[in-house]
Amino acid sequence: MTTRFKAFICNMIVICLSVLSIASYFFMPFWKVEVNAVLNAESIQALLPKQEGGSENESEEGNFSIENIASYIGDEEIPITLSFSLETSYILSSYQGDAKASVRKMIDDNINNLVDQLYTPLNKIMKIAMTGVSKNLLKEQSKALLKGVYGDEKSDSELEQILADANVNVDEKVDTVIDALYAENATVDGVSTTIVNTIDEVCAELRTHNPEEFEDLMLSEDQKNELKTGMEEMLSAFAQEDGTIDMNDMLADLLLGFLENGGNAPEPRNTAVKAMAFLENEPVEPEKDSKEELKEELRAFITEMIPEETAETIVLALQYIGYLILFTFFTWAYLILKILIKLAMPVNAIKLGLPIWWGWLPYFILVFMPSLAISLIQNPTALSFLGEEVVIGLTKSTEIINALSLNVSFTSCAVISFFIAIALAVFSIAYYGGLRRRLKKIKKGIIVENVEKKTVKTETVPEPEIEAVETTEETPSEE
Repeated sequence: MTTRFKAFICNMIVICLSVLSIASYFFMPFWKVEVNAVLNAESIQALLPKQEGGSENESEEGNFSIENIASYIGDEEIPITLSFSLETSYILSSYQGDAKASVRKMIDDNINNLVDQLYTPLNKIMKIAMTGVSKNLLKEQSKALLKGVYGDEKSDSELEQILADANVNVDEKVDTVIDALYAENATVDGVSTTIVNTIDEVCAELRTHNPEEFEDLMLSEDQKNELKTGMEEMLSAFAQEDGTIDMNDMLADLLLGFLENGGNAPEPRNTAVKAMAFLENEPVEPEKDSKEELKEELRAFITEMIPEETAETIVLALQYIGYLILFTFFTWAYLILKILIKLAMPVNAIKLGLPIWWGWLPYFILVFMPSLAISLIQNPTALSFLGEEVVIGLTKSTEIINALSLNVSFTSCAVISFFIAIALAVFSIAYYGGLRRRLKKIKKGIIVENVEKKTVKTETVPEPEIEAVETTEETPSEE
């Protein structure tokens, strides 16, 4: 195999790697920021704003106030992952002239992703909170049954002890209600029936425990119907038109309430809060909300927060990033173009220096530098040269980061260019550079190409023996 042919094969490999480097900017996010945190009682208290007025306005036990949601969670830890992506398409579209449209496209895609990411952990929080509320509801209903027997003779603690002595397992009964509420195609009628049956079971267990004292403790048909009607009115507040219950809609309503009230406690337009309002005997009206409406509200909320001047600034930043991308594309396209030009030349190997020196630049800016900044923020003493105020501010940020077990990571499609640049550097030093130098020497005639030829293996046939013939040379006789 000639040196030129070896260089040709290597050139094809370089072209494939260069094309891969350019293509990666279109099938992977140009830049992605991922935040991992752990939500618990402490972090929720810190993240969500409290109502004005402090303890005077704190909601009573059994509702969805921030304080109570945190208390329901207790020691449980809920992981949450949020990410923001900057696609190459957003950057290229920034050159089209409509600043708002470019920013809006970026916001729309990230809002969709953000809401989808939030739903799993927030649904878990909602389920925990619903479990706490349901437990309080069943306890109050059970104590109300006992008060029908004892009146005001016994305190709440004494009534709870009677339930405990009768082996009334409130936790188990709450699980039954929650399972019915979160069941696929859950309905108002089905959940209401479950709640009525659960309370009826409490009566039966008390009668079994003390037949004499609780002989008459049972729900009549009228009481069952009345209780079922009340539960249906409550559940209809967050049911769909066909009577089914979707807890995603309930969560969307709750988030919309916080959004519309600037992060404060939601108004009773939310289905979750409507349900709690019913427990306080306040009339509510059913209202249709959904996950998609939440996305639309978030888009509108964020878009309104970005004035035209800010949008233009964002677009300008995207355009500067676009120049960086175009320069990176050039470093790789330059190799392809140069290889194509030199294919027919005696020295068909090229220098690989341009992408080796500059092809990794986006990775350095988008991944290495932000990661270094985060590590410095987590170690404020390393930035003491910036002044005491900066260190104090960063220390407070570090406390929040630690409370949330916060971890911020950065990824970019530029990582492919980075590794390809390293691979080309090693390839050039170890092999390809040697081919190029050898081709130059061959061209100058310093060395002669050694071309290996294929040989055909043949059998050697012995040559036939030739008999020797004696010849005599006559010599003239001497006379």
